Amino acid sequence: MHKLNMINTERAGGFLAAPHQYADLEGLRIGYRDYGEGPVLVMLHGWPLNGDTFASVVDAIATQCRCIVPDLPGAGMTRWSTHHDLSPVGQARLIQALLAALNITDYSLLGNDSGGMVARYLAGGRESPVNKLVLLNTEIPRHRAPYQRLYKCLARWLPGYSAIARIQLKFDAYLRSRQGFGGTLYNHQHLLGSFNRRFILPLTRSRQRMNEATLSFVAMLNWPQLDELRYVHERIQAPTLFIWGRQDDTFPEARAVEMSRSFKKLAGFISIDKAKLYVHEDQPEQVAQHLSAFL
Repeated sequence: MHKLNMINTERAGGFLAAPHQYADLEGLRIGYRDYGEGPVLVMLHGWPLNGDTFASVVDAIATQCRCIVPDLPGAGMTRWSTHHDLSPVGQARLIQALLAALNITDYSLLGNDSGGMVARYLAGGRESPVNKLVLLNTEIPRHRAPYQRLYKCLARWLPGYSAIARIQLKFDAYLRSRQGFGGTLYNHQHLLGSFNRRFILPLTRSRQRMNEATLSFVAMLNWPQLDELRYVHERIQAPTLFIWGRQDDTFPEARAVEMSRSFKKLAGFISIDKAKLYVHEDQPEQVAQHLSAFL
């Protein structure tokens, strides 16, 4: 496995300096970045992040892969829509449409967190063009992560929940707690620093962004579609590599290992220490090295 050059995501260079491009799909404008050269790798982020979360990894593999990194609806440069099906299945259709618009018919795929659900529905489709699939910590069928049921109920039925969440996210103690984002990142200094500036502060400063993130949370946590993935796994023909943050409380490694056995072409399960849900944020260099070797 060769050494990769990692670029600090705090610098406005590399992937982050690439302009956003846009595609109008079924009346919904999708923002994305197209960066690097080589075989195509489509990268799908989780909630409530956007495509910028992959910056360090993209910069490390940009000489090896052409990375297509969309902002999923309700995140980054892609606004939310109440006129579209934005469940995991619906978002998979949107990504298919985006790739068709870009004339991309042959690609590999990476998904993290809720983006991993979208990725699996893409890879499990009929005559899927996906060459290789990489899953970073992501949802597990029949498993409900801590607080997911409660937060989905509050987001759907409690008036003013988004406003309450915006206030909570302004406090470091809440961010570090399991109820906040303490369970998503191993490094809490990173959580309160760069991660906070890139992904949390935009939510606390904008009522619209927080409302859209809340709508996204409710739509992506579609329990029937989540549990249906156990059948989707059986249809995936692409070699699949798991890269997992070992200390993840959201999607525990032991359950992830069990889930990985349902894939017909399991290429391996890599456990990364000192990493949680956003393993690529905690340990970007290790993720990039394993990804490079696999692709």
